[in-house]
Amino acid sequence: MVVEDEILEVQRLGKFVNDPDSILGQSIRILLELPEVLGGFFKQYQKPLILTGLFFVAFLTIKCFAAALNAINELPLLPTIFELIGMGYSGWFVYRYLVKASQREELGKILQELKTEFIGSAKADKNLENSNIYSAICQEQDSEIISIIDPKLEADFELIIGAIRTVRNLRAEADIKPKVKVNAILQTESSSKF
Repeated sequence: MVVEDEILEVQRLGKFVNDPDSILGQSIRILLELPEVLGGFFKQYQKPLILTGLFFVAFLTIKCFAAALNAINELPLLPTIFELIGMGYSGWFVYRYLVKASQREELGKILQELKTEFIGSAKADKNLENSNIYSAICQEQDSEIISIIDPKLEADFELIIGAIRTVRNLRAEADIKPKVKVNAILQTESSSKF
């Protein structure tokens, strides 16, 4: 008797599932189609979803790092210890580089080396200020560059760039997605081949 009741219940539910107008049937169909719909959505919007996820992870990382720093700052002795370390380093720096004139000169040389490493030498700055030397260098470099350029090769590349631009414009007008491969036949009026 119990088995027959269960069989009847399964048959009753089966009628609801197979009935397109029933709420249960529609719900089950939606749940069965859900993985396919979500997969299509992810494929279509993959880059924006990944970018949004990366921003979210970066935001969480910054929040966690700030919370960790705040927790460290709340410990009773650490801020005082960090202040003592900073004052100790400042004292060492003053004693090491600023007390004697020879040490200040050494610091000046170190700073000058860093400046030339990042900015450039003073000679280069003076050359830039002198416009005659600078213009002569520029003209010399321009003449070297012009002698390297092959006019025929430049014309061939201009033709290729024009063909690519035309194909892209035609694809945009026909609303063809960039991922879709299209066969194209290129025909020119010139007899030269690439």
